[in-house]
Amino acid sequence: MVDQLHEEWDPVGQDNIMYSAYVQSLLYNVLFDDHRFAEPGALSFDHWSFFWGGEPKHFPYDQNSLNEHLYWQMVRSGYVGIACEPSCIFQICNHPAILGFRMHDVLTGGSRAEEVVTGYEQAWRDFGRLDPGGHYNMMVSGDTRAVRPNALKAPWVDAWCGSLMNMWNRDFVCQHYPRQLAEILVPGEDGALSVVFPPPMEAMGRQVVNDTCDFGWVAVWASEIGDADTLTGLLTHASTTSPGTGRTSPNRWSPRSPTPST
Repeated sequence: MVDQLHEEWDPVGQDNIMYSAYVQSLLYNVLFDDHRFAEPGALSFDHWSFFWGGEPKHFPYDQNSLNEHLYWQMVRSGYVGIACEPSCIFQICNHPAILGFRMHDVLTGGSRAEEVVTGYEQAWRDFGRLDPGGHYNMMVSGDTRAVRPNALKAPWVDAWCGSLMNMWNRDFVCQHYPRQLAEILVPGEDGALSVVFPPPMEAMGRQVVNDTCDFGWVAVWASEIGDADTLTGLLTHASTTSPGTGRTSPNRWSPRSPTPST
């Protein structure tokens, strides 16, 4: 892709949905009825390095122009999503953008979220939201349109994707949650539950050593779903090494249970 790439100084310009969507969804006036970030240029990005990079760079946005910018990136992608790094379009990373569109619609009376969700559903229906093992496909390559499955059954993929998708597609998430969860939980003493960690990933002949927060994301997932039994077991496990961790009261989860506040 070397012939297609170039220096990109604008941090929300392209291929960075993991940053731009979180800025987009921080609609301050949804929570506080304070419209300061709706003013032109209120969300501006400045960069200058006196060692390299040339003249100072200034990229003015506000919550409306940023929302518009991300919307058209979604449209140009065929609604499959926006990359978070060149050509890597992760399912996970685009759910905050959908939340941002929905909150913007609340403020403006628009219907961008509905349009994006309809297109997004169709695009991923074509690619397959789930891999052959029933886990969420990790990503699709923007250039080759090749789908990358969750081949290692990495807990963070299902947990992170399920946690964020739950806010707009709860029935689908709840349908697959019990089976996905059953493959990654490890029972312990006193009702404790831990998480299976997948083998280290290898890339270009080298082992990738990193912390993908598998345990933490599974705890978030259980909390968002409203599965208090699993959450209690996970917190029990965590409390064995982190004294003072709070525990929730046991409560049987069902797909129609209301999602608790987190």
